[in-house]
Amino acid sequence: DFVSDVRKITGQTLVVVHRWEESGPNRVVVGTVGVPESNALLTRAAPGVGDSLKGRWESYRVQSNGNQLVIAGSDERGTMFGLYAWIESHLGVDPLYLWSSRAPAQRTTLRWDSIELSSGEPTFKFRGWFINDEDLLTGWKEPGGKRHIDYPYYGDVISRDVMQAIAESLVRSRCNLIIPASFIDLFNPPEEALVQECARR
Repeated sequence: DFVSDVRKITGQTLVVVHRWEESGPNRVVVGTVGVPESNALLTRAAPGVGDSLKGRWESYRVQSNGNQLVIAGSDERGTMFGLYAWIESHLGVDPLYLWSSRAPAQRTTLRWDSIELSSGEPTFKFRGWFINDEDLLTGWKEPGGKRHIDYPYYGDVISRDVMQAIAESLVRSRCNLIIPASFIDLFNPPEEALVQECARR
C-alpha cells in the first residue's frame, strides 16, 4: 500500500529491500520490535526508538532521523498502523479513499524537516467492522460465486476485489477485527476466499 500510495502521488516507484546495504542514503526504515531482523535495522537507523515500545499492544513511533524516516511498531499491527498513520497525516491519503473518491494531492517530491508521530496502546483493544447485509455489495460488482444457502437475497458471494477494498479500508482506519459476512461457509471456495483475504490483511 505504501509503495502504491507513493506511486499515485509522485509517479515514482519505491524500491523495497530487506538489508541495510541494499538501501540508498534516503530511506524509510520499517520494523517491528522483537523481530531480530527488524531490531538490527531499527537500532542502526534510530538507536533507542524501540525501547518505549517493548511489550506494548499495537503501539508505534514514527520519526525522521537525518535522511531517513523510521517507522517502528511494538508488534506487527503496531508497525502497520504506524505506517498508515504516517501515510494519512503526511501523504494525505484518506483511509476511506476507495469509497470517498478523495485522491491525495500530486507532488513531485516528498520532503519534511521533522516528523514525530507516536501512539500508545489503544483504549479499545479490538476495533472492527461487521459486514452485515453483504448482499448489498453484490449488485454493483460481478459476484465472486454462489452461496449454498436457503435465505432470500444471499445467494451471491461478494467478489474478492470488493473484500480486498473493504479489508484495506479497515486496516487503514486502524481496525483489527472483521466479520466478513452474515453467513460464512468455509467449505465453499468463494466464501473461504473472503476469509483468506481478511486474514491476509
